[in-house]
Amino acid sequence: MHKKEAIITREELFIKVWLTPISKLALEFGLSDVGLAKICKRMEVPRPKRGYWQKIEAGKTHQRSELPPLSSKGVGKVAIYPTRKMPKPSSGEIEIEHISCPDNLVNPHPLTSKTLHALKNGKIGDRNILIPRNKIYLDIRVTKDCVERACLIMDTLVKALVYHNFTIKIKKGDPARTLVVVQGEEIEIGIDEKIKSVDHVLTPKEKTEYGGYIGWTPRFDHVPTGNLTLKIRNAIYLGIRQSWSDGKIQIIENCLGTFITGLHHAAYVIKEHRQECEQREKERAERNRQWHENQRLVNIEKQKIEKLSSDIESWQTAENIRRYIEEVKRASIETDGLEIWVEWALGYAAKIDPIKHSENLAFKEEEN
Repeated sequence: MHKKEAIITREELFIKVWLTPISKLALEFGLSDVGLAKICKRMEVPRPKRGYWQKIEAGKTHQRSELPPLSSKGVGKVAIYPTRKMPKPSSGEIEIEHISCPDNLVNPHPLTSKTLHALKNGKIGDRNILIPRNKIYLDIRVTKDCVERACLIMDTLVKALVYHNFTIKIKKGDPARTLVVVQGEEIEIGIDEKIKSVDHVLTPKEKTEYGGYIGWTPRFDHVPTGNLTLKIRNAIYLGIRQSWSDGKIQIIENCLGTFITGLHHAAYVIKEHRQECEQREKERAERNRQWHENQRLVNIEKQKIEKLSSDIESWQTAENIRRYIEEVKRASIETDGLEIWVEWALGYAAKIDPIKHSENLAFKEEEN
């Protein structure tokens, strides 16, 4: 459990940032990576650049930045309010060490073999990304030059996941989805290649055919970069790390261990988010039920009042008929058929008089 707030000075945060990766440090404060980065920016605390922690893990020394003087816009002390609970350790949680990716694909997993065959026999689709022929394959979205590397990385990852007793599922679709079951949650993963869009340059043939009119030609060309990104696809907007990409120093072959650790954190956040959504849905359903119940009670009250008013009106009409008959009798009127009419009138009064039909006096709610 986090405290309600944590007061930290600029100097303290500077030391922590250079001792612990920001992704782990953010968890200690109950924040997202982005949230902690914003606090560092407000306090003008420099952070390690990309590749710093990979060098440290490799045993290389790297000079730490100095804490610069605080400007007039900077903040020297802040109160950090947690926005996210710390992941609760689960019985299945494991510590993933560095996973080595081999140079060549040896004894590939059956899913990797199917994927490699499907991609090599696939067709080129939008942005030059290969479209596999079959429907059962690992989620790899790359151009033809990156097929073997992407399959090697995914094969290493799949074998590591299987070794640690994770369940891997493939869901058919366009494209197919690769799911890893972590702590009971399905985490969707995949590998993408970054494609760069550049302005299209007319070829000599196009200049001849279209007379240099660019409106008939593509506006952009899609250029493969060879840079790959390992992704968690179904954790958008949840404030957690979702991608591990090739950089100037880092390559995703060296990120497989941290990626699997990231799957654990993603599973916790997804589970928490799902449970929060389910709770909100239960609360919404309960509010909806209460509203309908209130409406039902209001309608019943309205119907009771209407029935009472109707019964009173009928009773008054019946009483008026009976009083009228008494006056007719006292008048000693002699006319043909009078007795028959009086009998009918009294019968009608009895018919509409609610007191004569006591079984119908109480209001009875109609069943739907």
